[in-house]
Amino acid sequence: MADNQENHVSLNVENHMLLSNYSLDPGHTLYLHHSDNSNCGLTSDLLTGGNYAQWRRSCEVSLNAKNKMSFVTRDYPKHANDSPYLPLWERCNSMVISWLLHSMSKDIASSIIYTPCQLQKEMSNLSQGNLSVSTYFTKCKQLWDEYIVLVTPCACPSTGSAMKLIERQQLMQFLMGLNDSYRGVRSNILMMNPLPSVSQASSIVLQEEQQREIKPTPIPFDTESTAFLSQHRPQSFRSKNMAPNHSQPQHSQLHHATRGQSYTHTGLPRKSIPQQQGSVQCNYYKKLGHTIDKCYKLQRQRS
Repeated sequence: MADNQENHVSLNVENHMLLSNYSLDPGHTLYLHHSDNSNCGLTSDLLTGGNYAQWRRSCEVSLNAKNKMSFVTRDYPKHANDSPYLPLWERCNSMVISWLLHSMSKDIASSIIYTPCQLQKEMSNLSQGNLSVSTYFTKCKQLWDEYIVLVTPCACPSTGSAMKLIERQQLMQFLMGLNDSYRGVRSNILMMNPLPSVSQASSIVLQEEQQREIKPTPIPFDTESTAFLSQHRPQSFRSKNMAPNHSQPQHSQLHHATRGQSYTHTGLPRKSIPQQQGSVQCNYYKKLGHTIDKCYKLQRQRS
C-alpha cells in the first residue's frame, strides 16, 4: 500500500513540484489531517505507571485511527537523506512523539524527553575497572551510538564541526575512563598532534595491553636454594671468601698471649726464661742463673 502511495506522489516529484501534505492522498501514512494538533494527547487517562495496560490499549486505538501506528512499530522506516519524503516523515514522527508525551504524566514525560542527558551521565560515570580494554571500548561504543541516534545533527554546513566536537568528547571520555596503569600511554596519546580518533586511540591502548600480557614474568628469588648452595660450597672457597668477622680479635688475643716469647724457625715458641734469671748468682758455685739454696753441686756434696 505504501508503494502505491509513493508511486502516486512520484508524479509531482518528476514535475519538480515541492511535496507537501496536500500533495498526498488522505490515506497515505505521511498525511496529517487539519485537526491533528501537536498539543493534543492520544488518551484522556495519562500514564502514571500503574495503568500501563489500559493506557497502551487506548494509545494503540488512537494511533490506528490516525494511521500512524507504523511509526511506533517501526514498520514505516525513515527515508533516506536525499528522499523527497524525508521532511514529511520527520514531521509525522515528531507529531507522534508529541502525542505520546502529552499522554503521560509530567514526571514520566520529563524522564523520556531528557534521555540524551541520561546517556551523557552514564557515559561520564563509565570507567574500565576490571574490564579489558576491548570490552571497555565496546561498552563506550554502544552508549555513543545510542547518543548519536538521539542527537543526530541536521544536514546544515555546521554538521561537520558538530561531529568533530562529539568525536573529541568521545576520545576524552575513553581515555579518562582507563585505569591508572595506562597513565603513560594516555599521556602519550594526548601529546599527539593532531589528536588521533577514538578508534586509533583504542588500538594503541589495546596494543599496550597485549604487550603486557606476553611480557615474561620475572623468576622469584628462592632463598632456600641459595642457602642450600652456600652450605655445599667447597671448603677452600668458603675459607677464602667467607672469613669470620672475629678473625681480628683472635689475632689480637694471640698477639697478647705470645708477647715476650721468641720463636724458632719452625714457628714453635722457645722456652720462656724469666727476665730476672741472669741477675742472680750462686754464692757457693759462683755461677749465674741460680741461688745457693738451689745449687746442685752443694746439694751433691752434702748427700
